[in-house]
Amino acid sequence: MKNIKLYAIGDSLTAGFPFDEDYSFPSIIRDNLGWKVSNHGVNGQSSEEILYRIRHQNIFDEENHEENIRIATILCGSNDFIFEGEIEAKSVMHTLQIATLCREKNVKPLIISPMLCNAEQAKESWIDSEYIDYNKVNDSIKRFDNMLREACEEERFQFDFLSLDGRYSSYGKFVDGLHPDKEGYKLMAKVIEDRLLTMIEEI
Repeated sequence: MKNIKLYAIGDSLTAGFPFDEDYSFPSIIRDNLGWKVSNHGVNGQSSEEILYRIRHQNIFDEENHEENIRIATILCGSNDFIFEGEIEAKSVMHTLQIATLCREKNVKPLIISPMLCNAEQAKESWIDSEYIDYNKVNDSIKRFDNMLREACEEERFQFDFLSLDGRYSSYGKFVDGLHPDKEGYKLMAKVIEDRLLTMIEEI
């Protein structure tokens, strides 16, 4: 029997904001599949901050891990484009570096690109600022998605990749334009869970 641990790395979309962690997609996957799950989602962090945190916290170095399969989800980028603008190339670089750190620790990564936001709702319910254009944020997420997909297919990387937006846009409900409602987190969990199960079959 495969003994599996999932490390969920990311920002508020991984933490489950604005709800308790039990409503986050890693916790839902844990409850569905019985895996061991470690949630390393931190609200508000950029891809660079997440990279720094994962690099220095040594989250994979448990003295006695019993799992014969260790996998990770990496979901970040939205905060980069909200607070820092059009920095897609840097965000891709940081995300690939996080995935490389996983691989070096014998943890198989799944890189996930975030869903688009609801620009009108985000402006009304999240941050209404002359410095944030949520339509441009969505443009950056689209470019980030394409650049990540292409990078993951490169021979030197060969990382598993999942785009959330294609599946989530058909549901499209948020609490604030950026973060899913409770049913949305369940949908996220289902989409990610299906991809992870496929990955495990290939290990």
